[in-house]
Amino acid sequence: MAKVKKKSAPSIEMVRRYLDAHRDRWLQDPNITSIGIGYKKYGETNEPSNDLCIQFTVKKKGDPGLLQAEGIATHPITPECTLEDGSAVPTDILEREYKPSWQIIERFDRAFVPEDVPDYLIRRKRNDVLSPGISVSNYRESAGTLGTVVYDNDTGDPMILSNWHVLQGDDGEIGDAILQPGPYDGGRMAQDQVGSLVRSHVGRDGDCAVCTIEDREYDETILGMDLHAEQVADPELGDKVWKSGRTTGVTHGIISRVDVVTKLYYGINTGIREIYSFEVEPDPDYPADRGEISMGGDSGSLWMAKTEDEERGIAIGLHFAGETNPSPAAEHAVACYIRKVLDKLNVSLIDPLEETFTEEELILSLATEVDKLRDDVMALEEYAFENMKQGIQTPAVGKGECSCGSFPNAVAGEAIVEPEGVKVYGNWCGPGHSGGTPVDAVDRVCMKHDRCYSKKGYLNCDCDRELVRGMAKAVLSRGVSAAGRIAGTAAATYFSAAPCVSYTRIAGKYIPVGGGTSRVHVGDIVNGGRSAYRFVKRKGRKLVKKIRNLF
Repeated sequence: MAKVKKKSAPSIEMVRRYLDAHRDRWLQDPNITSIGIGYKKYGETNEPSNDLCIQFTVKKKGDPGLLQAEGIATHPITPECTLEDGSAVPTDILEREYKPSWQIIERFDRAFVPEDVPDYLIRRKRNDVLSPGISVSNYRESAGTLGTVVYDNDTGDPMILSNWHVLQGDDGEIGDAILQPGPYDGGRMAQDQVGSLVRSHVGRDGDCAVCTIEDREYDETILGMDLHAEQVADPELGDKVWKSGRTTGVTHGIISRVDVVTKLYYGINTGIREIYSFEVEPDPDYPADRGEISMGGDSGSLWMAKTEDEERGIAIGLHFAGETNPSPAAEHAVACYIRKVLDKLNVSLIDPLEETFTEEELILSLATEVDKLRDDVMALEEYAFENMKQGIQTPAVGKGECSCGSFPNAVAGEAIVEPEGVKVYGNWCGPGHSGGTPVDAVDRVCMKHDRCYSKKGYLNCDCDRELVRGMAKAVLSRGVSAAGRIAGTAAATYFSAAPCVSYTRIAGKYIPVGGGTSRVHVGDIVNGGRSAYRFVKRKGRKLVKKIRNLF
């Protein structure tokens, strides 16, 4: 008897194509709340399997005829669907409804914040330094979560990313004031406005919005997770993820459905909208408090991929909804695809003006910039003799003090005195000089270095090495002036030659550069003086090798 060849299981790509072709027809059924791709569950206890399926969630599960008799308009869902190659994929039906995560479970009175503030109260109070995971909202709404800081693709301006229903809502409009903390957490218009609503969207590309950042500093490090979003990835079934939210803090999950379109009601003015999304279920290895991986107020949280190296910062989705069933056994969270969100809002996780290069592009650009930087330094020195404001300050280095011209963050710390009238670079580059919005990519690297010192300790080696890596790209970024390139080169030179070393130990001395084969006077470096162009001219080739090693 001939053996019958068993058909292989359909691929997720094939199921995805079928779903794209038929999803809209199914979504017209008022009983269906979402459609996506997951693993089929069996039996009354919904035991999981490894069988790929098209998964439907419905308001009420049952025989279509009986449901119609109860006044629930619905249509039968076949046990399986036939794909384009003739293979079959099973269907699955789960009883589940969703709501946007804006229903706040308890009001926060910030008048009673103890001195030793626990994490959940930090999330709900005013923060002078913004960070992902804290309370934020339109002044008309309650409170949601600041997802992350993003950057306008055209201007490079930093912005707050959260949900449409957090930053705008059913009654909001572009230009509305955004408060941090949100009104439900005590946010007040006069004291707590953090920005204004700029762009928003609620539809297939996501439930998302961005607002400006005004008169507040920010740190991209996600509260409670010690990483910030730098990369983007699409979700896959079984991926482990985690998020940091205003209400439930840091929680962990596993992606259980992808390519989902979820139907949600957003209010009288907005009605029902369909959001392209993925679904997250609790991770049993990291049980959440009360079994809840998300609750009201967590809207806008960023779901991040869990990797062996948890500092990589891979963003996957923007949390916007949860199921309505209060039982922990039914717990699920729903998130928009972060890639679609960023594209729709025309923003990026990293400053687009901090350009990224292929190795070949970087080497070619660096070769051009070496010559340009040398010419700029020489021109600026000539301007200095004419007493122009942007001239390089005359080096005057003594033990324990220096006259820091355009030298940035390198020697900030004890015993460094900034003489009256000496210009420092930007809002963050220079000794004792920090605060405000960075003026360009170089200034932003200085800010991150300051923040790193505050977090990890003065003269922390990791902070210094990160500055060197960051400056290698920052000095080549669009929008950086000649003075900025000099400042950045001076900082990178100093920390490359003397990382983790207090300036007071080497003031007035010569230190090795370029692997120790040459020496340069510390005073020349920190003042951004002649050594800046001598260094790049003489050590350009070695700098190329250093940058190449970063890739």
